[in-house]
Amino acid sequence: MTITYDDEAPAAVPKPKITYEERRAEPAAPEEKPFLEKYAPFYLGPLGPLRAMQKGSEVLDKIAYKAGGLATDAGTAMGMEPENAAKLGYVANVATQAIPTFGAGPLGAKLAPMFESGARRVMQSALKPTRSAIDSGKAGKAITTMLDEGINATRGGADILQSKVNVLQNEMADIISRHAGAQVDQAPVFIALQDAVKKAMLQGTPQDDITVLRKAAVNFANHPLLQNSATIPIDLAQQLKQGVWRKLGEKSFGKGLVPDAARDAQKAIGTGLREGIEAVAPETAAVNAKTSEFLNAMKQIEKRAGMEGNKNLLGLGTLSPRLENLLIWMLDRNPAAKSILARMMYSGSEAIPTNLARGTAGAIAAQSGQPSDE
Repeated sequence: MTITYDDEAPAAVPKPKITYEERRAEPAAPEEKPFLEKYAPFYLGPLGPLRAMQKGSEVLDKIAYKAGGLATDAGTAMGMEPENAAKLGYVANVATQAIPTFGAGPLGAKLAPMFESGARRVMQSALKPTRSAIDSGKAGKAITTMLDEGINATRGGADILQSKVNVLQNEMADIISRHAGAQVDQAPVFIALQDAVKKAMLQGTPQDDITVLRKAAVNFANHPLLQNSATIPIDLAQQLKQGVWRKLGEKSFGKGLVPDAARDAQKAIGTGLREGIEAVAPETAAVNAKTSEFLNAMKQIEKRAGMEGNKNLLGLGTLSPRLENLLIWMLDRNPAAKSILARMMYSGSEAIPTNLARGTAGAIAAQSGQPSDE
């Protein structure tokens, strides 16, 4: 007699054997998406969303095409002439295409500033300006120039700006040569120096600064090349102006090495000469303004490039066990990558919101069960 127990485990059921052909027929496990495809929509700004917008826009085009065809068929079924039925189909097509347009205007007006603001923040992160440059507004002007001109916060970007400055200097030389013989009034120089004196007055002990500024005015009036004349030949005025800014750019004129009043005096003289030249040759004003923009941006980029040369690209990123995190770390520390991202956001600040509205309308229509080839 055999005794059995209810809690005795049943005998194991052998697993069925799977043949080679059956194993091959099994669906393969989903492959991991490549790194760039997986993270581009989140790290590379508009690139990923733009693909989705394009897809939605394509869907909307197909819906509009089919709407036109259905309207044409309906018109024919109602006994309309073929020509009139075709016109009805065309109207239906255009109306469908125009659906997102009414929303794109208000949406674009709201989103475009957001893209532009984001582009400025990313470019500032790439440039990393000093606090004094931010407070003085020089950093903001440099960022605007870089975005408008498509310049990266790299040594190569500074070189491109230098080449643009060289072109402007040649253009300025051509303008001056066309005005050969014209005379520039000295009065703007003394007016600028007088304004500097008024500014120096607004401090507790202005005497030393005022003395420096007034001495600069006397020395300019007695300039050996001016011969006590009230006017200056335009070509000489241009050379004097260039000499002033060249002097200000020398290291010996750097902050702390020369009194502030002496630098203010030179700046006033340079400003007065510029205004005098522009009064005689007005077309030089635009060239001077653009040159000043490029030089300011170039100075800010050169500071960044100097710091970049002393930085360890990997740094703490090597502590990450995942290659993906390391690459993102390196991209975030790379001013060129962030500059390119900022430029894409800035250049697409108008196109992206419009495409977003159009793509969203197409995606919604596709999800609503509208006709689609896919």
